[in-house]
Amino acid sequence: MHEPLVNTEWPWAMNFGSIGVLLAQKLFASIDGPDGRTYLPNGTRTDWWEPPTKVGYNNSRNCITDYYVNELKTLTYKVNDAVVQVQLAGEPFSPTTLRHIGALRIAYGALKNNDDMKSLKMPGTNLTSEQTFFLAYAQTQCYQRQSLLQLLRTQLGSYDEGTALNAALIHMPEFAKAFECEARKNQCFD
Repeated sequence: MHEPLVNTEWPWAMNFGSIGVLLAQKLFASIDGPDGRTYLPNGTRTDWWEPPTKVGYNNSRNCITDYYVNELKTLTYKVNDAVVQVQLAGEPFSPTTLRHIGALRIAYGALKNNDDMKSLKMPGTNLTSEQTFFLAYAQTQCYQRQSLLQLLRTQLGSYDEGTALNAALIHMPEFAKAFECEARKNQCFD
C-alpha cells in the first residue's frame, strides 16, 4: 500500500482518514449485505442479526433514503452541452452511504482514542487532527470520469463520489464540530 492511502511519514490523522476509513468500509460491506448478515463464521446460513440490530439498521437506511429522495432529489450532469437530471430513487445509494458513515465513525473513534493525536496540528497548516482526518477522507473520494459515464452509473444506482462524500459528512455531527459549522438539522445520526 502506498500514497494516497497510507504513508508512514504522514500525520496519523491522515492515515486514519484514508486507509482507516477504507478498511472499515470493507468490514462493513462484509456484514451489512444480504450475504454477510446471513452466514455464521463456520459457513452455516442463518440470519444472525438480532431484531434490535435490524430495526436500527432499517431506520438508518430509511433516513438516508429519505434524504436522497426528499432533499437531494436529483443529480445534474452536463453531457455534450446538454443538461441532464437524474431523479434519485435513494434505495440503491443508502447502503453505501451507511457504510461510509459507519466507517468514518469507526476510524474517527480510533483516532480520538489515541491520546497522542488529540492536539496535533497538520504540519504547515492550522488544521487540527480532526480536520486533517476529514480532509484525508475527502481526498480519497476524489475521482474524475466522463459525465456520460457517471450519468449512466447514476441511472444504474451507482453514486458519484462527490455526492457520497457530502451525504456522509452532512450526517456526521463530528464533522460539523471539527470545522465549527452549524450541524444539519435533520441528521440521521446524533
